[in-house]
Amino acid sequence: MNVRRYKAVVFDLDDTLYPYAQYRASGFRVVSDYVKKIFGFSIRDDLEALQASGEQGDLFTLALQRHFKTVEPLLVQRMREIYRCHTPSIRLYPDSQIGLAFLSARCMPTGLVTDYYGHVQRCKVERLGLAPLIHSFVYSDDLGGPEYWKPSPAPFHIIALQLEVETHELVFVGDDPLLDFLAPRQLGMGAIRVVRPDTDSALRQAPTPLHEAHVTIPSLDVLWDALQMLERAAQVDGAPGTPALAAR
Repeated sequence: MNVRRYKAVVFDLDDTLYPYAQYRASGFRVVSDYVKKIFGFSIRDDLEALQASGEQGDLFTLALQRHFKTVEPLLVQRMREIYRCHTPSIRLYPDSQIGLAFLSARCMPTGLVTDYYGHVQRCKVERLGLAPLIHSFVYSDDLGGPEYWKPSPAPFHIIALQLEVETHELVFVGDDPLLDFLAPRQLGMGAIRVVRPDTDSALRQAPTPLHEAHVTIPSLDVLWDALQMLERAAQVDGAPGTPALAAR
């Protein structure tokens, strides 16, 4: 009987387990409510229009500039705080629940590595009810700030220690080829990309081969099939194979 190469699965959070667009819409709503209490009008439509246009600047400042000649920086800072500290209205993708249930049924340990401010990500995890579904959590910001966000390898070393496996025995599941897979690939981990058409990362291309996932899937309800593909490649070659498309 072959020994299983991969012994735990680690997930990204935003746009992997739930749609970040839900969080953004929830934040826009509470920020707009705050502005309306002060000035008597909402900027929700402005924020959504700026977001839809692909605007990369400070959306809060730009939205206010549609109504005022000058914008007070302290007001914008307060809006950012409200956005980051609000209790979001978010839900897991249905296929995330299926994928996590499959792993639980097969006694596969799971973890989560997530960037951005720790208090923000913890609030998301709580609202999504992930604590009973995932064994270990690493909030990379807690390690010392943005320098420990992906593609830093540090969070993956820590999650491996928590799950009591070697880093090369992990598989990382994420969505963004710019950030998610470089460190896992360098550490010898398996890498699976979920490409969802409703996400900002769906059309992003890996800048180098090491930024690519080994397997690409459309949703997490076929995650187990992707894991089996990685396992077969490891049994044959001793390492994951080239990028492939998993079963439907």
